[in-house]
Amino acid sequence: SRKDKIVHVELKFWGVSILASDNMDSTESSKTDSSCVHLSLGFEDPLKMELTYEKLKQDGQPTMPLKE
Repeated sequence: SRKDKIVHVELKFWGVSILASDNMDSTESSKTDSSCVHLSLGFEDPLKMELTYEKLKQDGQPTMPLKE
């Protein structure tokens, strides 16, 4: 049931803002390899942004290039 889902969340700490959202695909009834969480990160420091993106990219699957 969707009532127990977290649709989106924003976390702010150490000068970073993290936005996350659930995959609300109604055809997906359980956690599978296609389940995902989408993140949007906001940084005050451009260098910290680039370094974090590169680290997340190592084991993650970016769907968009890094943009300021």
